[in-house]
Amino acid sequence: MNEYKGSLDSKEININHFDLYRLKSADELSTIGFDNYITDNSICLIEWPQIADDYLNIKLKSVNFEYGIKECNNENERVINW
Repeated sequence: MNEYKGSLDSKEININHFDLYRLKSADELSTIGFDNYITDNSICLIEWPQIADDYLNIKLKSVNFEYGIKECNNENERVINW
């Protein structure tokens, strides 16, 4: 987990980045203190969020990154969908 400071609407917020792919079960979320980072003044960016489904029944915005070939010039590009 990495923590960053940011602002939203002139208010200071915490930006928490989780990469959950190494977790084996949802029980491990309490070990890392996951609940403590889900607050009103934070934004959590979560990679591999499936293991945290029970915790994520809050405001959730899904962002998907894809890597592929741009058809018009055959160059690699990243595609972001939300």
